[in-house]
Amino acid sequence: MAKKDLPTLSVLAEEARRSPVRMRLELDAEERAHLAEENGLASVEQFNLGATALGMKGRQLRVDGELKAEVTYICGVSLRPFKASLEVPFEQIFGQQKKLEETIDLDPLNDNDVEPLVGGAASISDLAYQLFTLALDPYPRHPDLAPPRAADTDEDAVDEDEPASPFAVLKDLKR
Repeated sequence: MAKKDLPTLSVLAEEARRSPVRMRLELDAEERAHLAEENGLASVEQFNLGATALGMKGRQLRVDGELKAEVTYICGVSLRPFKASLEVPFEQIFGQQKKLEETIDLDPLNDNDVEPLVGGAASISDLAYQLFTLALDPYPRHPDLAPPRAADTDEDAVDEDEPASPFAVLKDLKR
């Protein structure tokens, strides 16, 4: 059986300038299985995106919405599966690509990044899949497990029989 591609959802910026465009994206069981496999999850039980696109000045488009998902992780410690809920509210601005000369101010902490409009359209599905992947816990840990202990950094906790560093034994050597 061939893998089913994930569905696409786009909105034309011109359409959203006239009136707000409301969009929904829900994945069926086969699409959720594909998304789970792509992200190393046991399963994705639910994937829903609701968004509203609104045209702005300067040929820009603002998309507000929320992504909700139910996933089953595999614990990285015990290898037991466990369920988790994801709720990701978002606001994204789409606009025309600036020329390279205009993109001098590169601020990696700037939250107002503008995504490109491709052919006058914003890819809402690409945004949804990126938000989903970024919201996943990269180190899933079953909630029943005790939290990991912090490493002892106290200097008094150093064992007397072991040297404090690999170079501590050199101080006893003759000159």
